[in-house]
Amino acid sequence: MNSNNQIILIGIIITIFLSIFFFNIQNDRQNEYIKTDAKLDGLKKINNLNNLKLTLQNKRGISQLKNTDSISSKTLISDKNLINSLEKLNLNDEINILNQIIEEIDILSKVTLFNKYTKIIKSLDDITITTAYNSNLLFESQSDINILVTTFIFNVSAAIEDIGQLRAIGTKILSNKNHERKDLYIIKSSINDFLKNIEKIKFLTKNLPLEERNNFTFLINETISSYLSTNNIIRNIMKNKYIISSEKYFLKTTMIFEDINTIFKLSNDIINQKLNKRKDTLRSDLIFYTILYILLVILIFASIYFISRKVSIDRKIQFKQKEKENFINILRSDYSKIFTLKKICDSSLLHLIEKFNAINGSLYLYNEVNSKLYLASTYGIKYDELEDTLELNQNRISQNILEKKINILHIDTDTDIGNTNIKCTKYITIPLLEFDQSIGTIQLSFDNNFKNIDLDFLQQSASLMATYINKASFEDESSKYLNLIDQNILMSKTDLDGNIIEVSESLCSLTQYSKEELIGQSHSILQHEDTTQDHLDNIWNVLSQGETWKGESKNRRKDGSFYWLDSIITPDRDINENIIGYTAIRHNITDRKHIEQIAITDGLTSLHNRRHFDDVFPQQIKIAKREKSFLCFVLMDIDHFKQYNDTYGHQEGDTTLKLVAKALKDTLKRPTDFTFRLGGEEFGLLYHLTNINDAVTIANEARIS
Repeated sequence: MNSNNQIILIGIIITIFLSIFFFNIQNDRQNEYIKTDAKLDGLKKINNLNNLKLTLQNKRGISQLKNTDSISSKTLISDKNLINSLEKLNLNDEINILNQIIEEIDILSKVTLFNKYTKIIKSLDDITITTAYNSNLLFESQSDINILVTTFIFNVSAAIEDIGQLRAIGTKILSNKNHERKDLYIIKSSINDFLKNIEKIKFLTKNLPLEERNNFTFLINETISSYLSTNNIIRNIMKNKYIISSEKYFLKTTMIFEDINTIFKLSNDIINQKLNKRKDTLRSDLIFYTILYILLVILIFASIYFISRKVSIDRKIQFKQKEKENFINILRSDYSKIFTLKKICDSSLLHLIEKFNAINGSLYLYNEVNSKLYLASTYGIKYDELEDTLELNQNRISQNILEKKINILHIDTDTDIGNTNIKCTKYITIPLLEFDQSIGTIQLSFDNNFKNIDLDFLQQSASLMATYINKASFEDESSKYLNLIDQNILMSKTDLDGNIIEVSESLCSLTQYSKEELIGQSHSILQHEDTTQDHLDNIWNVLSQGETWKGESKNRRKDGSFYWLDSIITPDRDINENIIGYTAIRHNITDRKHIEQIAITDGLTSLHNRRHFDDVFPQQIKIAKREKSFLCFVLMDIDHFKQYNDTYGHQEGDTTLKLVAKALKDTLKRPTDFTFRLGGEEFGLLYHLTNINDAVTIANEARIS
């Protein structure tokens, strides 16, 4: 089977797999679209059920009033419409209860009316949950929608019913001017359940997006405010104090009722909006993937055509490409044997002249510092016949540095290259580019036997030459700077065990050790005694994971004095990425640390100040959690200090503060212990413990001292 037939077969196989893939995607989108539609229907039904419950809850509350004329006209709806709504839900038992209420409303007791309405409402709650279950709302995978569904189906609905019962029972008590024991139980239970549901709503909605969370927070606060305005009334009712009419109580609790229902509506609206948005997205996806599938199929068959055509062309190119690769390999081989900049420049120019049959040529290198070009190599031209230095834009050669592209000039007369005249018909100027940066230029001259040249390959060859030329130039410059680094950069290298294998002269000068004294020694020779084991463990943990450690450390000179360094320690790796040692570059920050120490120290007592306490305390809590140790904080002050200060004067008071500070510092001497002057005569101690029983012992020692 030839290449073209293989390509066609592959195209057909890809098309088949692509069809299966897109069918599965479309099928998933279609199923999700249907589920979302069902959820929207369920949401609509739940909203209708809630409206029905609200009507029944209003009727239940009004049924507990003596005089309903002023309220019922605003809240009651047609009993016939209510029965029709229940018939649509096939609630025959509930319809019978409602008919009994309608027929016997004048003779039924308020307790009976309350219980009958409550039973119908409970049935509607059960239907609401069943609807949410059947429509998959309860199994919503999107977290914010799931939170809202849980909130408004369970907690908001329950909170509405809690206030509904609180309103009805309170209205009944105020209407009758007395209560039964069961009434008070219902009131207490309703209040407790209401507050629990409100807290649950607050807890659930705090994970919503900011704007939605703010809306819920506002409505929840409004609801709580409405509840608090009736709190005293409810307490008086429970104490048999009836200081408000049942009608006014009904209206006040209705405000709470309406506030909670507003939360229900907000939840419903947001869910409806999100589901509709998802539905629109799914519809767009279905259209998009259909179009994408068609376009991809067209693209596959178009690709088959063009790839088949390209295969034929590639076969013709392969031979020429092989020649180019051989030339590049020869270049690399020659460069591996020569190292000086001069020899690399001569070799580069010679290879180009031989490869492209040029008559002669010259190579200039560009110096960015002074923006001049310097003659580095010639072939077929004597050095003294060319200018050894060129300014930018002086001629075609120097201008090529700025243009960064191959220039070809066709002429039939004598043309100069610098100061000489040569009989040529064509000149090609090639920039030496490395990462689009000009490092020099080459000019080749051709006679009448000139043939077409692959300019891309010419530029590719020149770029390879530029890489090696720039490398040689860089190595020349590097040797100049290595000594500067050694004299001015705080640098050291260690093996895997932390033994020093290389160190800069500037670091030796800072530490007062010679190179001979440091090389072969453990890096701990420079370690200050204040350095904690935790600090060292942190460094080794980072480095052992192959990562770079950055941080500050306190070190010791040969004479015992200390200095501070800001260090970057990086693992050194071999060719197989195995860590073979570490390199550290450091910066002397002793002066800065001194200033920082002043900023965190109390000027009178030399203890840490309140500012440092605010920084350290949360850090130490994290350390205690990480190490599973106990962290003890002791707050202390000096008894009768103000009286002492007033009696003996501020100077004596300051002396006392210094003595207390010294006693505290003498008690807590570990590097991980902290003593603070928090303000006035107030002091703080902060220390870690492995045994919690030692906390009081250490605190007492500090107090007694």
